[in-house]
Amino acid sequence: MDALNLLSGGLRAGLSLQQACGLLTSELPNPVSEEFNLILQQNRLGIPIDECFRNLYDRVPTEDNQMFVACISILRETGGNLAEIFDTIAATIRERVRLNQKIDSATAQGKTQGVIIFFMPFVMFFLNLASNPESVKSMLGKPLGLFLISLALILTLLGGYVMQRI
Repeated sequence: MDALNLLSGGLRAGLSLQQACGLLTSELPNPVSEEFNLILQQNRLGIPIDECFRNLYDRVPTEDNQMFVACISILRETGGNLAEIFDTIAATIRERVRLNQKIDSATAQGKTQGVIIFFMPFVMFFLNLASNPESVKSMLGKPLGLFLISLALILTLLGGYVMQRI
C-alpha cells in the first residue's frame, strides 16, 4: 500500500512511471525496493515496462499484484490516470485487509467455543472417572458401554474435524 501511495504521489508530482519506481527504490525498505529495482534494471535492458511488471507478478503471484499489473497494462495501452488508479487499488487493498481482520475477530469466539465443545466430553469423562470410578469401570466392562464410548469418541472426533474445516 505504501508503494502504491508513493507511486501515485510521484505520478501526481509529474514523474514518469520509471522515475516513480526509482523513487520507490530509494524510499522504501527491502523487499519492495529490491523488486522495483529489478523492474528498473529489466527496463534499462530493453524489456518493455509492461513485461517488467508482468515479471513482477510471476515472482510474487498475489491477488493484489495481479490487480496492480493488470491495471498498469490496461492503462498504458488505453490511457488514463495511473495515479488515481493506484489510489483506488491501495484503498481496495486496505479495505480487504480491514475486512479480513474483522472476519478473524468475529470468528475467534466461534473457534474458541468449538475447542471448548470438542474437549468437553473428555473432561467430563475424566471428572466422572475421578469422582465415581465404579460407574466408569462398569461401563468399560460391558460391550454396550464400550460401544457407546467408542461411538461418542468417533462422533466427537468427527465433530472436531468438521469444526476445524469450517
